[in-house]
Amino acid sequence: MHRPSHARKQASLARRWAAALLVCVSPAVQAALSVPDRLAALSVPGFTWQPQRAINMSGVPVYIKGFDSPDPLLQAAQALAEHSGLFQRVLNINDKVVLSGLQADWHWLAEIDAAQPGATGYVSALYVAGPDAAGTLGHEPSFSWLPHQAQRQFDYRSGEGGKQVVQQIYSVPMTVQALAAHMHEQLLSMGWAAEPGPAGVRGSSTWRLGQARLIVYPLQGAAGTSLYLHYTE
Repeated sequence: MHRPSHARKQASLARRWAAALLVCVSPAVQAALSVPDRLAALSVPGFTWQPQRAINMSGVPVYIKGFDSPDPLLQAAQALAEHSGLFQRVLNINDKVVLSGLQADWHWLAEIDAAQPGATGYVSALYVAGPDAAGTLGHEPSFSWLPHQAQRQFDYRSGEGGKQVVQQIYSVPMTVQALAAHMHEQLLSMGWAAEPGPAGVRGSSTWRLGQARLIVYPLQGAAGTSLYLHYTE
């Protein structure tokens, strides 16, 4: 008798709980909390949480909190989605699940990777207030210095104080060290000059090319690196 493969079973499970995710509604009590308090208050059975971090990307606040789960990848992602009420979209890529959602001027993102045992990942909240001005840039900025295998998970463009702002998040299947070396070499070859980075944001780097300013912040994960990018011109 023919039996469905493990991959098909996983895909079927992912489709079922992704459909359920779209109708999740955040609890009123959680919605009333501030964003850092809401992230700090996240509670999922079996999850072990790491200390919460706050960074400032050229005036844009980002809050990040890592976790480990003893559950398999899809089960851990489903538990996080159901107990947080933060996400409206789900993407399943090989041994990674990406959850995302937009609530009250904040973009919420979770990346969950398969681990041995269980799963590991993080939840982040990125401030994106202001009218989305996608398509209004005088020219399309080039991010060709990124590795070709970088996968964009989030893209937001706005106009602030007469400047165009691009905020993006990428998943890159490289270690932080390898990615940093690649970016450093490519940016220098394209004429970018390194500048002192934001105070208190360890691991970030800041670059300038003419009127353009770039801040990148890599975050190591189990299956690669998440890269936060803030570009202004």
